[in-house]
Amino acid sequence: MSRALVLDGVVKRFARGGAVLDGVSLALGAGTTLALLGTSGSGKSTLLRIVAGLETPEAGRVTLGDTLVNDPRSRLPAHLRRVGMVFQDLELWPDRTTADNIAFGLAGRPRGRAALEHPRVRALAARLGIEALLARRPDSLSGGERQRAALARTLAPEPDVLLLDEPLANLDAERRADLIGLLAGLAHEGGPTTLLVTHDPGEALALGARVAVLAAGRIAEEGPGQELYSRPRTTAAARALGAANLVPARREARGWATALGLLEAARADDATARCVLVRPENLRVGPVGARETDRPGVEALVRAVWACPRDFAVQAQVGELTFEGRSAVALEPGRRARLSVEGAVAGLDLDPSILTPAKEHVA
Repeated sequence: MSRALVLDGVVKRFARGGAVLDGVSLALGAGTTLALLGTSGSGKSTLLRIVAGLETPEAGRVTLGDTLVNDPRSRLPAHLRRVGMVFQDLELWPDRTTADNIAFGLAGRPRGRAALEHPRVRALAARLGIEALLARRPDSLSGGERQRAALARTLAPEPDVLLLDEPLANLDAERRADLIGLLAGLAHEGGPTTLLVTHDPGEALALGARVAVLAAGRIAEEGPGQELYSRPRTTAAARALGAANLVPARREARGWATALGLLEAARADDATARCVLVRPENLRVGPVGARETDRPGVEALVRAVWACPRDFAVQAQVGELTFEGRSAVALEPGRRARLSVEGAVAGLDLDPSILTPAKEHVA
């Protein structure tokens, strides 16, 4: 079973500072997954703790299904919310075996042989690939194994809502890919409503059907991950979701006038924007005179080049502006190159109340 999760105008203040959360509103349908993306210290973990019942907001509403769980007159305690949370530091019991840890949230909290033989413990351990580790304690497990044990413990009592705090932190590339597959599989198998927080855009795009960006205590933007990546409306989302060239622009009848030339507009309704987004993979860099396409382009000075898995990243300067693009060949720093933009570009809203305008740009 899963339940919808709705946050409406949630405010949280701490004694020595302002509001870390300043009116956060989000809605997750039952059984859906949303990734909340934001910088360290932006309040992401605090929001999870509010949903779990471990923190109390100063204002706003938290609703699980049809139940308002933070009503001051009848606040629902954490242990009755049917919310499971995997903490960033995992918080496994060090003096208990893996089986004991997984069984901790089950009725009667079975330990020892009862935990080892419990059907729910064994089923989750098999699903997460840790069946051979059930008799071992956390200090003998690798980081990835501890992460799986913590996830199994959280899933054991079959929560309606799953909260994940930086679920892939401190894992190597192989373990990250493995756990992404496991979490994505749970989402497709009709698992609990899931809210995960991360500062990693790749993680957010991989695990969140929808992505929301938390900036300056508020939700700057929310939407389908790939749409938010390619055509955001705010500078906060553009920066949060990956490397971004934010290019000062002026809207004209034929498109955007920029230092990279006249660029095609992705939307008709963003004419008041003052800059546009060009992702590095859409800014192609090549030798002067080598025209691979008929796209218009401008000349630039190559400042730096480094290898990527499939091509080369290039930092290039046009006038006083510096951009990051991609090249099929290793260009030489100090030489001239040609920059051209692939596809249409989106104008960005520079709302001064919550966002920091881009003055120049390199990602």
